[in-house]
Amino acid sequence: MKTQELPPQDNRSKPSRKWIYRGMALIVVVLICGSLLRAGEVRVLREKANEVRARDDAECFSKALDFYALEYGYHPEGSPSDLLRTLRGDNKRKIIFFVCTTRSMNASGEFIDPWGQPYHIDQSDPSSPRVYSSGPNRLDEHGAKGSDDIVANPKAAL
Repeated sequence: MKTQELPPQDNRSKPSRKWIYRGMALIVVVLICGSLLRAGEVRVLREKANEVRARDDAECFSKALDFYALEYGYHPEGSPSDLLRTLRGDNKRKIIFFVCTTRSMNASGEFIDPWGQPYHIDQSDPSSPRVYSSGPNRLDEHGAKGSDDIVANPKAAL
């Protein structure tokens, strides 16, 4: 019986396992880098959304103070928790000027921003109280220009 010889294998047509593993590793690295970039984008978008929410909340609170003044002839005074209670219906006529969930309040009864800090109400001018958030850095910079504090637009049209 005669044995048949097999033709020699052509190694050039089949990639070696080394190159297959390198290619798979490269794909994994690209996927990881892509997900990290995506996570960075999500973080930036979340921070922007928090800033928009803080501005909206501050403006709503400020307008509620102004609506109270329209009804009673003066702006309410007191601590931030007293003001929130007053605007939520604890006033002479039991009028609700402001609505918020209990998740938007801290244990002291203060209205809190997306970063968990209480909104500040500057009552130095009783006829025009100013509402602002400490912003992402959580430091009260008194709403100064150039700070990251988020201030309600003063005297926005009612």
